[in-house]
Amino acid sequence: MPGVDRVNDLHIWGLKPGVALLSAHLVIAGGADSCAALSGATAACARLGIEHSTLQLAHANGTPCCDPLPPAPPGADGAR
Repeated sequence: MPGVDRVNDLHIWGLKPGVALLSAHLVIAGGADSCAALSGATAACARLGIEHSTLQLAHANGTPCCDPLPPAPPGADGAR
């Protein structure tokens, strides 16, 4: 798959007849566009009839593909 160096921890199971689920860790190739790789992997799952996939992305050196979210400001957690 373009942009994906390898797949780790691939799990595919059936929720009920005709409903397949997938989870996997995708290691993004050096210099690849992680958003494009994710879109391609999601589209490939859909072509195979897997409508629900959970895909975690990481670079080959183990760093995440996205910056972590900054901490929420006080009181922004939705609590009332």
